[in-house]
Amino acid sequence: MSATIVTIAGRSLLALLFILAGAAKIAGPQPFLDHMAEHHIPGLLLPLVILLELGAGVVIAAHASVAPKAADIGSVTAAANG
Repeated sequence: MSATIVTIAGRSLLALLFILAGAAKIAGPQPFLDHMAEHHIPGLLLPLVILLELGAGVVIAAHASVAPKAADIGSVTAAANG
């Protein structure tokens, strides 16, 4: 039973991490746009990043399979840093 509680707590915290990150970008996008510009990433991609973070948070919170979402997030991160 405690493994179930830990799993639920872990999923909830991970979902909250993504949702808060997306909400922070909505509330104050300028620092994120500046950071993206420093690395020559078009600011037009910020809405996609926000959508990805909010979507991932909702999907994780809904107990969907995490592995495919982690692969998607990892590929976007690798593309942004590469």
